[in-house]
Amino acid sequence: MRLRILIYFILGVLITPIALAGISLEGFNSVDYNLGDNIIIGGRILYNENIDARLNVDLVCSENIIPVYFYLVDLEANEPYDFLEGVPARETMLGDCYFWIKLNNDNNKLLLEKTSEKIHVRDELKVNAKIDGLYKNPGEILDINGEVKKANGLNLKEGTLNLI
Repeated sequence: MRLRILIYFILGVLITPIALAGISLEGFNSVDYNLGDNIIIGGRILYNENIDARLNVDLVCSENIIPVYFYLVDLEANEPYDFLEGVPARETMLGDCYFWIKLNNDNNKLLLEKTSEKIHVRDELKVNAKIDGLYKNPGEILDINGEVKKANGLNLKEGTLNLI
């Protein structure tokens, strides 16, 4: 009885084709970005056949599809293909966005696809300031100290602050 089960198991493993295919994503250093920040998108593609294909990396923001990168790839069966790119956050990306990665063959048939987690692109900064007094007479120096933070909580490294 045990021998029969073992034989069926071995035959099942030998007959069943092993299909390893997929796209994995990595590289996000945050989900919150400000205009001008570099959004890193990377990942790995694994396909179970030798194939020449097109890899499209698009950014979808408020129903707008923004082409980010386009690759012609020569995939070897079960050999990983890695990609890593940086995308500057622009005004057309304001709001909630996600990356849409697609692998198509030469006939434009979709072979694999993957969407990323949502990212948020903002045009706002958080300013924390302290003033050395509420009232100043003309000619007195007004001392303002503080910090400016981006959407991801990191300090802004350089810039100009205009007080109106």
